[in-house]
Amino acid sequence: MTAALALGAGATSIASASTSQPAKAGGTLQVEIVASQWPGLDSATDTQDTADAAYLNEIYGQLFEMTANNVVVPDQATSWKLTNHNSTLVFTLRKGLVFSNGDPLTASDVAWSINRDTTPSFGNIGLSNLPLTAAGCSGSGLTVTCPLKEADVAIVPAFINEAWNWTVDQSALTSMGEAAYAQNPIGAGPFKIATNEASAELNLVKNTRYWEKGHPLLAGIDFTNVSSDQSALDALQSGEAQLAMGVTTIPLLNSVGKQGLVVSKLPAMVTEFINLNTIHGPFANILAREAVAYATDSKALVAGLYNGAYKTVQSQTAPGQLFYTQTNKNYRGYNLAKAKKLVAEIPGGLSVDLSTTLNNAFFINEVQAIATMWEAAGIKVTIQDYSLQQMLGITFSGAWQAIDENWGVGTDPGINDSEFFANLSAGTVFSGNNNADLQGLLNQGLANANPVARQRVYTEVGNIENQQQLGVFMYAKNAYMVSAKSLSDVGDFTPNQFNIFFENMSLG
Repeated sequence: MTAALALGAGATSIASASTSQPAKAGGTLQVEIVASQWPGLDSATDTQDTADAAYLNEIYGQLFEMTANNVVVPDQATSWKLTNHNSTLVFTLRKGLVFSNGDPLTASDVAWSINRDTTPSFGNIGLSNLPLTAAGCSGSGLTVTCPLKEADVAIVPAFINEAWNWTVDQSALTSMGEAAYAQNPIGAGPFKIATNEASAELNLVKNTRYWEKGHPLLAGIDFTNVSSDQSALDALQSGEAQLAMGVTTIPLLNSVGKQGLVVSKLPAMVTEFINLNTIHGPFANILAREAVAYATDSKALVAGLYNGAYKTVQSQTAPGQLFYTQTNKNYRGYNLAKAKKLVAEIPGGLSVDLSTTLNNAFFINEVQAIATMWEAAGIKVTIQDYSLQQMLGITFSGAWQAIDENWGVGTDPGINDSEFFANLSAGTVFSGNNNADLQGLLNQGLANANPVARQRVYTEVGNIENQQQLGVFMYAKNAYMVSAKSLSDVGDFTPNQFNIFFENMSLG
């Protein structure tokens, strides 16, 4: 029996997909994930929780999930609403939810878990998108109430792939201790941990107490971390695995698509950009920021490294997001002569530390290409390649100058812009910016649910980001997944940019 991976709305395939077959229960799915890490899987203490979402979604389940059409819907929750002028979130849980060990999952557990996520020492990277008051969330019956410091119409979309979407078993954590729990967490998701070799192999088995009757269909999932795209694709071609995630090498994707594997290209919902620290270091000077902007040839970068597969952008928004704008009147395009002139005007010239993660060859190759462009303009560049954990530490400390990154995936620009460009004093850890005018606009964008008004706000946000050159916007990045033809789909398995619905997957 052969069937292909369903692509879902908006997704395209490099290879042709065959007709899906009826779902069949059982079997263990083998998944290769390129350059992954999961030091610990306690959603609060995992400082890279968004990067680990593929695992955390399966172990904990989700209060809210995003469909293949990028619409947020309740999952462990049944409904939600914003009250008090969009500054209080209230949601209701399903009856009878239990953790995989049989402990009941209550509204009090959810509230306690969300409040724990805000512990400063845990270094949660998305706290700018969870503006809770000091009182925090509370739970009563099946209802969870979360008062916010300010209005935030993007608060529920901001749950997706963040710590507060995953509820910890308070009783189990207290009994086991945080260190042990992080290696073998108890959740209420479709699967539970069988064995965990951190950052190497994670074996999950079916959670028979999962709330959705008849699900999951699979008996288990084995996630294996591999070092390269080629290793992941070799495993699919040899039959050792059925699904590969995190593959980014475009020529390889084109090649295997012609060799019988199914390649799914998902809508571009991530902006690849160079974040600039405008508070400290060389980029406190706008001339330096303008110089690197003029020295960056995004079109050449996309053509040379990615075979033209990505679309260049002029602001933080991507084509798969809300309020996307294709152009910005204040965008500084590539102009080597202007870049050289600006560098010459800076006393002592311009020396820059350019950082990224070394988890994936994608980033290493990209920063090398960017450094070559900048050096052509007379900029002295020191490349700093860090592990993801090291990069997070550097970011939290503020000891960075320029970072090539795309963290902070979100359908709503209120999520992305708040993570990267809200005032550093407001609590966001990724920002290198304190701009009162921009902060005021970001607050407006989250306070008003009217889409026409929000479109105007985020257009103006893009104007200020480009006027002040707070970052160098390069291209919108698509994610890819590769599957063997032995993999079949059922129901709403179809993937979105954020996660796969493994609970609905079956092996043909």
